[in-house]
Amino acid sequence: MEKREIAFETGGPKCTISIDNSKVVISIGSDELIATKPITNCGETPVDFFDRFFEAITCKED
Repeated sequence: MEKREIAFETGGPKCTISIDNSKVVISIGSDELIATKPITNCGETPVDFFDRFFEAITCKED
């Protein structure tokens, strides 16, 4: 299963956003917010949507 993860350097606890096609996990240290069965309103898979989102915020393409 495809998975994407982005980590943020905070100077404190490790903060990450992980996404695959079955869940999204946002974590601060060992605390997690978990959303299962994510859907998009545009027909893309959640991973494809995240890739497009990341390209938009970084102005990069693969």
